[in-house]
Amino acid sequence: FSNKGVLYAKIELSEKDIIHLFITHTQASYMSAPPLIDKSVIIRQEQLFFLRKFIDKCTLNEPLEEPIILVGDLNVNSRPQPNSPDMNGDTAEYLNMIKILSGEGIEANQIDKSTSPDERLYNNPKIVKIIDTLKERYGNHPITFGDVIIADDGTISPRETVLTGKDDLLSQASLDYILLIGEQSKQRIWVDIQGTRVEEFFVNNTSNYPFSQLSDHYGVSTHLIGS
Repeated sequence: FSNKGVLYAKIELSEKDIIHLFITHTQASYMSAPPLIDKSVIIRQEQLFFLRKFIDKCTLNEPLEEPIILVGDLNVNSRPQPNSPDMNGDTAEYLNMIKILSGEGIEANQIDKSTSPDERLYNNPKIVKIIDTLKERYGNHPITFGDVIIADDGTISPRETVLTGKDDLLSQASLDYILLIGEQSKQRIWVDIQGTRVEEFFVNNTSNYPFSQLSDHYGVSTHLIGS
């Protein structure tokens, strides 16, 4: 397992307009759909818990009108497995991530069956709203890793094979996020949901590069709008 950290920037857009930007890269699982009791998932959830505490510490005395934005490769696959009956749904680990970041916490018996169903882990006394801008924009969790090409005859092949690990080909995962944390109604600056998008970073196919995109992950981007 890897040591992880969080980068925080307090950005002054103007004399009165400030945003709080956090970026991180949490523990990976190296499998497409790890169970909630997998060690990598437990470590990742602990990291999200400490991330939320760090965000609280950094923004403790900041005005509510200053947006808090969390971005990064969170390694939580929110997209249901291919051929799932509900591709617009959420995975269990994604729902846990939202609960941890919001402060609600998760049911302890997910990890330890001997605990009470009412006991919670990773909860926070302060409950905040979490908005997943990519899901709001697309209505589902868009693929950001392990994308595919579907031929006219239905054959599925990996879109990228040079940078993506062999075990991750065809995974069709959604791992990268732009999350808004906290109350949005009083803010002077807000994220443009319709301007939020996946950036594929494709390489011009007329070039003689061995790779077809700049990273194994797609990027994600958005715009800020001022009042």
